[in-house]
Amino acid sequence: MPLDNTDTDAEMQLHIPHWYDPDSTGMTITDGEGTRVVDAEGAEYLDFVSQLYCVNAGHGNRAIVDAMTEQLERIQYVSSAKRTPARAELSEGLAAVGPDSLSDVMFSVSGSEANELAMTVARDYADAPKILSRWRSYHGSTYGAGSATGDPQT
Repeated sequence: MPLDNTDTDAEMQLHIPHWYDPDSTGMTITDGEGTRVVDAEGAEYLDFVSQLYCVNAGHGNRAIVDAMTEQLERIQYVSSAKRTPARAELSEGLAAVGPDSLSDVMFSVSGSEANELAMTVARDYADAPKILSRWRSYHGSTYGAGSATGDPQT
């Protein structure tokens, strides 16, 4: 039997750390389609943040679901230490649309990792010992990305 908002909130209190929880409503999201999400009570909401921006083409986008399914049927995961045709094709396309000086592509599995890499690249190549970030904004759950919030409570 699916959990409702109250049950899910109780389970989360027991099992999921809440170092980043700006949403005090306790809303439990169960479904999504296009620009809308649905909570456990059946109420619909516009998803103005695309779930931290990684669903910006919409929930349930058929072209994306089909491409993901096709890839999953071939192989689910390949370490970033190995090459794949999909990575080669994507990196070639990204390099083609970027400026000549930005021809290298680094793939990461999370925004935290991407932010950590951006900070490392800035320090290594631009001699930039400081970064600019939004106060109390979520930048990731790793130590460096979490430190970018500027909030000592995180």
